[in-house]
Amino acid sequence: MLLGVQIRAAANEADSFLQVVKGDADQVVSIREGTNDIEVKVDAPDGSSSTYVVSVYKPSAADTSLRSLSFSAGSLRPDYHRAETRYLLQIVANAKAISCEAPPLNPKATVVISSSHPETEKQKVGLFLGDTDIEFIVASADKTSTQTYRVTARKEPKLAATSPWELALVDKKASSVSIDSCITAASQRESTYVQSLKKALQVSADTFGQSSVRPDTTLLDEAAALYATATAINNEAKATKGGAWDEILHVRLGLALEETALCNEAFPLPALSKTERAEVNENGAAAESFMSDEVDGLLEQLGVDKSANDPTKIRAIEAEYHRLLALGLSDEAAEVQGLHGWLIRKVASSSPVSGWNSSKGANAVTNLSAMHIVEKYRDALGINPASADANLHLGRHLLQIGQAGEAAKHLRTALGQKPMSKYARAMLGVALLSTCTAATPTEGLQEGISYLEETLEEYNLSTIRPQTPVTDEGMLTDRFASLYLTEMHLILAQAYRYNNQPVKSAAILSDLLYILPDILHRTPRRSTRVAKLALAMCTAQSSLLKVLRRCPGQSSKLRMRSILNSLLRLTRRCMTRFNVQDSIQNMATDTAEVVAQALVALEPRNCMFLSALGSSQLDQFDKNYVYLNDVKKIDEAEQSFLAAIEAEDGHLASEDATVPPGRVKEQKWCIQWHQEASTLKTKQLAQTSKEPKPGVAKAGAKTPAKPIVSKPAAAKVAPSILPSKPAPPKPAAAKPNVGKPVASTTAPGNRRAESAARKTAI
Repeated sequence: MLLGVQIRAAANEADSFLQVVKGDADQVVSIREGTNDIEVKVDAPDGSSSTYVVSVYKPSAADTSLRSLSFSAGSLRPDYHRAETRYLLQIVANAKAISCEAPPLNPKATVVISSSHPETEKQKVGLFLGDTDIEFIVASADKTSTQTYRVTARKEPKLAATSPWELALVDKKASSVSIDSCITAASQRESTYVQSLKKALQVSADTFGQSSVRPDTTLLDEAAALYATATAINNEAKATKGGAWDEILHVRLGLALEETALCNEAFPLPALSKTERAEVNENGAAAESFMSDEVDGLLEQLGVDKSANDPTKIRAIEAEYHRLLALGLSDEAAEVQGLHGWLIRKVASSSPVSGWNSSKGANAVTNLSAMHIVEKYRDALGINPASADANLHLGRHLLQIGQAGEAAKHLRTALGQKPMSKYARAMLGVALLSTCTAATPTEGLQEGISYLEETLEEYNLSTIRPQTPVTDEGMLTDRFASLYLTEMHLILAQAYRYNNQPVKSAAILSDLLYILPDILHRTPRRSTRVAKLALAMCTAQSSLLKVLRRCPGQSSKLRMRSILNSLLRLTRRCMTRFNVQDSIQNMATDTAEVVAQALVALEPRNCMFLSALGSSQLDQFDKNYVYLNDVKKIDEAEQSFLAAIEAEDGHLASEDATVPPGRVKEQKWCIQWHQEASTLKTKQLAQTSKEPKPGVAKAGAKTPAKPIVSKPAAAKVAPSILPSKPAPPKPAAAKPNVGKPVASTTAPGNRRAESAARKTAI
């Protein structure tokens, strides 16, 4: 423990006399806890004197102050003082994490850093898009007291530079229009588009998907141009006159672009004749060759090598575009802008998006459209990180590309802003359950399950009760219940399976298989959407196989046998019929392999199923860009074919018939299958052990045991004449309820009962 401080001082003149007041011969001054003022007196030869005061602070054992508080980025307001415990740290919008230093004033005190962000380590704190609360809890050296310093890290609103593709949408004559007029005109076009959408959907349903009627997507293009123009006016006003950015403009532009992509997916473009196709291909080849030469020439001028990767080329051309625009060379900038757009389309077309979570078949769009849509949602969040709409739509898009963890953060933010939003609750449920595995505790599944149960129950009621408000109105982006219906069923069934509820899982999958044919009949036949629905039917059948084997009753076993006999034929038919859908080719090959894996897992020695597994793995190598040049897929296909040959010859009695022959059991999917089965069995045993056995009192019960009183044995009589309570009177026969709809209170797992009720009402 520090008892004193030695003061070392020297006078400016040699003849002067220096004295440390209250110091000993070695100029050591004793100090106590708290502030100590030490005086140093200097007497000059002419008789004048000066006194200097040195303040020394000695922290006590109960001190809970910080010596300093510093961060790797941002500006702290107010400046740090140990008596101030609340601060605001302003940070740039693109910062993802910061490092902090907070040493205690007393070296023996301890400091614990905590944050509202989950990615927080010892001295590194992750940052949310909006505010992130950081706490520094100081415990005194004697462990008698604590003090908390609170810092709110706030990201400053920041808007990224406008991309060339967005500038191409802007009306160059926008000087005479206003933001309000652009929004009004865009809203009118969207309303007209909604009417054409309703008509197209009705005609498609009436003709069982054979109609070629499409909504008027040119209205969406005009609306997107108007929103882009309004955004440009807003940016210019912010730069010249100040004011605020409007994040809603960016959200609406993103929604207009997304609606166009979804409409093109749901309603195919008219088919061209053979002559028209040949002419388009010939003209397209010539145009592609010309644009390729132009891009190569521009890159050569910019000093970019042809062997550079695509992102480097795109960034170089984009930088040249902004340089020309800054110099006022608008015509040259427009030419570079066209080359920039062509190169992005070329790169995007070489790597199509597979769909929901890369294989689960939802509403993915091409990479080019997806990049633009996500860019606008991120721009909106850069302006207002707490925007409910921007968080909702960005989270939904992240969910589509498989980033469920990050998507859940945005969706939870959206739900915090709008707690009663059905859209946000449904999407958050999908995001939460998408990250779950068989090892996830039951408590971790309940929130997502509850969100999806309420969404599906409300959707089922809306299809039966005429008085129930219909949620699926407006544009396709607003029709979340039907747009993500298959995904919600599949994810909820998987969660039930992980929660050891196979009967509920089978009921949800049965509901989906019951309603899918009707949806398929009402969807345009040549659309990408109908192909995805057909593949979802195959996925649901394979998922049903996983749970039926754990369901009690002979009917479950018979149904599983029926699916085993027909699923492979159904999948091959879907693959053949929708083979022309190049945009979902990888989704189709993924589905075929998943189906084959489920069949092999249930009948490991079936040579036909093993051959189907080998064929699907070979198709993955040939047709799925994810496995392009992946030799491992070729090896897996060879292992499956060799196993099929071995299975055809039968197996010895000493061999394990519950695993596939050869090296198929070493493939990753097979190992995961058995690990999941083992984990679920362990969870089921743990749940069973916690349930009290009937007729057995709990340990430690304090209720005294009742004495046993002997009674005379009663005469043995037939069970039917044993004394009992009088039977309740029989209810009167129910009158037929003609002309009134039958109200249904069934859960999402009783779709057939609801349909029967509807028919009875009719």
